[in-house]
Amino acid sequence: MTHRIAFANLLALGTVLLAGCAGGWRHGAAPGAATSPAGAPAAHASAPAPATRGPVAGGSGVTFTYQGPANTVALAGDFNDWSTSADAMTKGAADTWTLTKKLEPGRHMYKFVIDGGTWKEDPGAVEFADDGYGGKNSVVVVGAGTAGGGAAPAAPAPAAPAAPAPAAPAGAGKAPAQTAEGVVFTFAGSANAVNLAGDFNAWSTTADPMTKQADGTWTLTKKLEPGSYEYKFVINGTTWKQDEANPESKSDPYGGKNSVVTVK
Repeated sequence: MTHRIAFANLLALGTVLLAGCAGGWRHGAAPGAATSPAGAPAAHASAPAPATRGPVAGGSGVTFTYQGPANTVALAGDFNDWSTSADAMTKGAADTWTLTKKLEPGRHMYKFVIDGGTWKEDPGAVEFADDGYGGKNSVVVVGAGTAGGGAAPAAPAPAAPAAPAPAAPAGAGKAPAQTAEGVVFTFAGSANAVNLAGDFNAWSTTADPMTKQADGTWTLTKKLEPGSYEYKFVINGTTWKQDEANPESKSDPYGGKNSVVTVK
C-alpha cells in the first residue's frame, strides 16, 4: 500500500512539471505572471538629473561644470580675455559639461558660452557681479594657498558705513524724441565719455559719441530710417547701460536688456 501511494505522488508531481514546461515558464514564474524581458533588470524610477555644481577645487585646478543640452559649451572669463573658443568644455553623461583650469590666485569673473552665441551665468556659483550689459557675471575666488589653484570661498566683506548719496545731475534722462533733424537720444549720469551703440551702427562703441550738455546730460541727434532699432549707451568705453528713461526694451544675449526705439 505504501509503495502505491508513493508512486501516485511521483506521478502527480511529474504531471505538474510537464504542464509547467508546456506552458512556457520563464525564470520560475508561472504562465500568466508578469515578467521582465529575459536578462533585463526590473524596471525602476529614473534618477533625477544631477544638480549643477559651482567651481570645485582640485589638485589640477578649478573644475567648472555646466548642466544643460547644447552642441558646444565654452568657458569665457577675464582669465582668457572672454574668448568664446579658447576653453572648450567636455561633454559627459546627462548633458554635463566640465573643464578643469589652472587659475592664478585672485577673483575671476566668468560665464558659459552655449553654442558659440548664448552667454549664461553659472547657477551653481555663490558670488556674482554686474557684467556691464544689464546681466550678471559669475565669480570664482582662487585662494593663494589652495592646491592646484582651487576655488576658495569668498570672505564676507565687512559692513561699510553708509556714504552720502552723490548729488544727482541737474538734467534728467529722456526717452528718444523724434524731430525733423533726427532722433534725439539723452543719457543722464556721471561719465567721462558716452557713446550710442545699436544695430544701426553695428554696435560700435565709438561711431556715435554723445555731447555733454550744460545740465550734465549727454545727447546725440541721429538720422534713422523708419523701423525698430535696439540700442544701449556705452559709458567710458566699457560699461553698457540700458536707457532707463525708455520703457521699451528687448532681452539681449547676455541676460540683460536692450532699449528699443521705433522710428515712424
